[in-house]
Amino acid sequence: GGVDILKLGLWSMRSSPNDSVRTYATFAETLCPKLKIPLFYDLKLADTPDTNAGVIKTLLKGGYVTISTTLYSPEHLKKMVALCNQQEVQPVAVSLTTATQKHPLVTLGTREGFILSEIARAVECGFTHFVCDGSMLPCLKDVPIKIHVPGIRPAWYPEPGNHQHTIEPAQAARFGAYSAIVGRPVLDNEERLMMGVLNQIRQDLHSV
Repeated sequence: GGVDILKLGLWSMRSSPNDSVRTYATFAETLCPKLKIPLFYDLKLADTPDTNAGVIKTLLKGGYVTISTTLYSPEHLKKMVALCNQQEVQPVAVSLTTATQKHPLVTLGTREGFILSEIARAVECGFTHFVCDGSMLPCLKDVPIKIHVPGIRPAWYPEPGNHQHTIEPAQAARFGAYSAIVGRPVLDNEERLMMGVLNQIRQDLHSV
C-alpha cells in the first residue's frame, strides 16, 4: 500500500552467496511477482548503445529504465527507444547536468535552457518520460512529457542528502510532477514506521 513503483539503483547490485553477481533481472524476478508493482531501473545507461541494448534485454516487461540522453546522438537514442518499446520497457530520459555539487557541468544560470532543449530533443527521439529535479519543475508545466521528480523531501525531513535540489511532495504535485521518487525519508525510518511515512507522503501528494 502506498507504493506504485519500486526504484532500483546501482546499489541494488549485490553478490549472491556463491559470489556470483546478481543481475537486475534476478531482483525483478524475485520482487515483481511478490509486490505486484513495476520496477524503475535507475541505471542512467551511459555505456555504448550495444552494451545498453544488452542490459535493456534483461529487464522485465512493464518497468522503466533511465537513459543518459546527453551522451548520445538522436540516431542512437531512437534505436534505444525502439528497443525499449520492443521489450515493453518504458524508456525515461535523464540529462547529465551536474558532475558534483562543487563542479557542475551546467551552471545554475543555464540549467533552464539546457533542460528545455534536452526535453525537446528527448521528445523528438520518442521519449515520453523525463527525470528532472524539483528546481526546474516551475519551468516545465507545459512540456509534452511526463516528469519524474527525485529529491522529494517532506518538511519534517530537511536533510537533502545527495540531492542538491530538493522539493516537498505537495510542491512537486502542484507543479505537475508525474511521479515522486522517494528514498531517504522512507528508508531512514524503522521498518514499522515506513508505511506511515509512505502514507503521509502520499497524502501530501494528493492534497493539491
